[in-house]
Amino acid sequence: MLLKEFYTYDLGKIIKEIISRKASKVLLQLPNGIKRFSRELISDIISNLRRSGYDKDITIDIDGNPIYGSCLIDLNLIRNYELVLHFAHEPYPYWEAPSNVVFIDLLSKAKPSNNTLEKLVRMLTEMNVKYLAIYITPQHKLIVSDIVKYLKSRDIMIINRPKVITGCWFADLDLFLDKVHAVLVIAGGMFHALGLGLRIKASKHVLVLDPYSDKVKDVTKDVVKVLKVRLWKISKALNAKSWLIIVGSAGQYRYTIIKEVTGILKKNNRNFHIVRTTYLTHDILRNIDGSDIEAIIITSCPRLAIEDFTKYDKPVLTPGEVMYMFGLREDYTYPW
Repeated sequence: MLLKEFYTYDLGKIIKEIISRKASKVLLQLPNGIKRFSRELISDIISNLRRSGYDKDITIDIDGNPIYGSCLIDLNLIRNYELVLHFAHEPYPYWEAPSNVVFIDLLSKAKPSNNTLEKLVRMLTEMNVKYLAIYITPQHKLIVSDIVKYLKSRDIMIINRPKVITGCWFADLDLFLDKVHAVLVIAGGMFHALGLGLRIKASKHVLVLDPYSDKVKDVTKDVVKVLKVRLWKISKALNAKSWLIIVGSAGQYRYTIIKEVTGILKKNNRNFHIVRTTYLTHDILRNIDGSDIEAIIITSCPRLAIEDFTKYDKPVLTPGEVMYMFGLREDYTYPW
């Protein structure tokens, strides 16, 4: 099984970056699920470097840490390298990575069949959708133009230029929301569509087109279900007096949000403790949690509150949910 069977990447850009920086120590960062291709990728890079005449001794190490996105890069680790090749994510809009980090597109070759696209058109027609906004994850930039062309040929109007979203940043969605009947997310899995659906409070149909599984699904009801859970979590936290605030690192260290959240808790006579951690798991949270803690805020990644800790036995909230709970927002706000 070869990486090139499933993805395409710009090897020329990689070689150019190494040569221009005269790099001898390089770190390779691949997302979870495709780290197994690291050795193949290293072999490809080194063989092409040699063919280009690059005779400098070079070591390419593999970052074994979880790579969830461009917001979470181990700053202590990467300072040991002249070049960090970060695959499959675009630069994070809320944070600028160090200059030795270079982002490399890893574009999936998976594409939906005509049958799946036709099913999408039928679903949109049954919903009376004429105006559609499209958002994508970075891996699927290669196929979006063909999907747009297909939908336009079936009289579905695309009112935005499809843009990349993250799990907590939704590009220009707010600008187009009043102009559309539905939003389509082209991505694997549910998280990006779920986040987008929470952002708009399920006010429009939300559909997911998954090129990996070649399936399309209306997830609006799933969003409504999660939204109800989130409101219930907020109600459970209303009388909480003692809080933990989970603070991340790198692009997930959000000073402004931390300052705002701590200010809210102080103003409302709540006690709190700040926990610094790069990664958050159930074991880590259980180790610091205790009977004296009544509620938790995660300022690092909203995915953790929405997915990983949704069944935790105490309310685990995002900053936007805390602001809504204390009346600083008129309506439910996700994530900030």
